[in-house]
Amino acid sequence: PNLRSISLEACRKVTDNGIESVAERSANLVAIDLSRCSKLTDRALAALSGVHRVVLVDCENVTDVGVAALTSARDINVRGCPLVTEQAFHALKNLELVEVHPCTASDALVKSLHSAHTVGLASCSHLSDDAIRSLGHVQTLDLAQCTQFSISCLDSLANVRTLDLSGCTQLTNRSLRVLHKVARINLSRCTKITNLA
Repeated sequence: PNLRSISLEACRKVTDNGIESVAERSANLVAIDLSRCSKLTDRALAALSGVHRVVLVDCENVTDVGVAALTSARDINVRGCPLVTEQAFHALKNLELVEVHPCTASDALVKSLHSAHTVGLASCSHLSDDAIRSLGHVQTLDLAQCTQFSISCLDSLANVRTLDLSGCTQLTNRSLRVLHKVARINLSRCTKITNLA
């Protein structure tokens, strides 16, 4: 009954029944990591509606229906969940931290993340400039390997505190000038950056 957090990462034999049992016996549960629990389906997530932090990395059988059932979630990671789309996030109004699968992140999803302070969009290279500009309010932003946005978008990210732009090969020394307020930045594999930056 006192359990508040549990990690079951890579416990591949855990089933929906097991998660329902954990949820039933743990009224104080606020965080659960179910990464790589490949047998889980939406039924397991329905039992976790009161949990605030849910990590579902590589849970390939989870769909929009299951994620939408996580109505208390403030922190959710659905990287590697190919059946989860932007539709899942319409019901989740309190999200503060979001990590999504590259194929899942649409412009509409990104623009709807008004309350999020941390957003992970690594390898979501198909996002439009408008979607990138809509993220100026976040504190931590991961745009690693997002190679399609134009460098003119960076001015809207000037107030982001932590910014991962690793692998964004379109960046130049000149494009970084607007990021002087950023406290932490990752520019690894940005091949056009020189020592003059």
